[in-house]
Parts: sequence; C-alpha cells; structure tokens
Amino acid sequence: MNRKAYHHEWYLDYRQRELQKAKEYYLTNRETILEKRREHPERNRKYCRKYQQIHHETLLKKLREYRLKYPEKVRAYSLVADHIPFASKCSLCGSKERLERHHSDYSKPLEVVTLCQTCHSRLHHSLAH
Repeated sequence: MNRKAYHHEWYLDYRQRELQKAKEYYLTNRETILEKRREHPERNRKYCRKYQQIHHETLLKKLREYRLKYPEKVRAYSLVADHIPFASKCSLCGSKERLERHHSDYSKPLEVVTLCQTCHSRLHHSLAH
C-alpha cells in the first residue's frame, strides 16, 4: 500500500472514530444539549441557517430522494397543509405548544390528529415497539 492510500485509509478510520465519539457524547449529554438549545434559540437558528447554506446541495439531494422513496407521505403532507388547519391544542395532553400532525394511515391523507411534539414522539416510539 502506498503512502497516499495508507493516509486516506487512516483518515477514514479516524473520522469514523470521531463520529462515534460525537454520537456517544450526544447520547450521554442529550438533555443538557437540548436545554442549551432551548436557552439560546437565536444562536441555534443561526447555526441551522449556516449549516443549510453550507450543505444546501446535499440537503436538496436528500429531499429529492425522500420524495421519490415516500411519494404517498409527501402527497398526504401536501394535502393536509393545503386543506386542514392546525387544531388549537394536542389531542392527547391538551398542550398548545409545538403542534404537529400525525397520519395513522397515509392512504387516508385527510385523516390527521394534531399532537404536540412530545406526544407525537411517544406515539411513534410506542408504535415501533
């Protein structure tokens, strides 16, 4: 193996190790990280905008791939966005913050339930297990 190939292989291995460390750090410090994001929403928005500008092409490519992979979901989201207003509160807990819509069946795109982000996550987690 020549020196250039060795260096490239070493770099790829190093990058994988660093990504794994970052994932482990996030998992062990998740609540602290999320709390800091909530404490500094403007700083978080700036970071997200900068990330989107830097990775614009990659994000567009992923969006196109998602649309091709899940056309039924995309159609359902579009129909709901155009025809059904958000309910004023979560159907499960009554919260009025961070509301989302949930489709239990994408073949019935106009049948949605309004849930807060917490209840929506819990619902998907319970469906997965």
